[in-house]
Amino acid sequence: MVAKLLESIIIIGSTLLELYLLWDPNFFNNEVVKLGAGGVVALDILALLGILINI
Repeated sequence: MVAKLLESIIIIGSTLLELYLLWDPNFFNNEVVKLGAGGVVALDILALLGILINI
């Protein structure tokens, strides 16, 4: 239970960091990179949902 909670906190933190980097106009100038980073955010959210369902 503690491991799943820690994993959830790490995923939430990394997702927030990725979203910040996506919204920072100076960090990514290439739209393809932004699309790839958005895909990673979507995968993080799906992983978090998977953890929450299994709790």
